[in-house]
Amino acid sequence: PKGASDASTYQRKLAVECIFCSACIRFVECCPQEGLTGTLWKGLEDFVFDWLIHADRVVSQAEYPSLIDLRGLLLDLVSQLLGALSAIRFSLVTERFFNELNIRR
Repeated sequence: PKGASDASTYQRKLAVECIFCSACIRFVECCPQEGLTGTLWKGLEDFVFDWLIHADRVVSQAEYPSLIDLRGLLLDLVSQLLGALSAIRFSLVTERFFNELNIRR
């Protein structure tokens, strides 16, 4: 396992990601699809899928057991953001979701 300073660094990173994700959820819920360019919507999508797919690589449960709850909170927020995005870009998000599943089979 890593040292306490590493855990503290990851704790701060996760806290910032939680705040960012919460803000994104609120924004996406009130923003019309025309409110952002396709590139920005895609960037939010990439953020969501990156966290869902690579969460263990960023903050390992085995190496940082003290961060499991915070990491779980972030993944819950990321899932909420995915839901908010799918309300606006349903076909694109669904296609991406199934593509990611097929890659991992």
